Amino acid sequence: MKKLIIVRHAKAEDATKDIRDFDRYLTKKGVLRARLIGEFLKKNGVTPEYVAVSPALRARQTAEQAIKAFSPSPFSALEMRLYLAGEEPYFDILTGIDSPYETAMIVGHEPDITDFFLTLSEPSEDNQFCTDLFLQNGFPKAGALVFEFPVADWRRIKPHTGRVSLFYHHKKAPAEIEE
Repeated sequence: MKKLIIVRHAKAEDATKDIRDFDRYLTKKGVLRARLIGEFLKKNGVTPEYVAVSPALRARQTAEQAIKAFSPSPFSALEMRLYLAGEEPYFDILTGIDSPYETAMIVGHEPDITDFFLTLSEPSEDNQFCTDLFLQNGFPKAGALVFEFPVADWRRIKPHTGRVSLFYHHKKAPAEIEE
């Protein structure tokens, strides 16, 4: 069983004439909310061993804060393909993860995260809550979702085979999806 955590970066400062989109940094609330992602995952027994992160500052800071909850820290890789490149690179990165890693995390951006979720999510009543929420509002900032895949190798993951096992967002009570 492979587990994938998908995370949208936390709240960042707005882009200005002095700060380009790529260099936007987390607000104080964003830093706190990113840290809460890691605490939630740890509390629920989900520990990433590998983290693929968009190189945009806000995504890097989100990953850095979230993984502070884990010791030892997971292996992290900056993936330029995760920066505003569409959903397809997310799937390519997922299926390229080395097999020894059982739990991986991908930290990225909207609208790519919602599209990635829709690509991975199996059609089921359990997943429908998240599908409806994300289609209406997009994947929330500082949101985290855990998919489970019934495979032993990341390369064997196919679209629409992921079962949502956990969803976290600071505005909603953390919800564990019933099995």
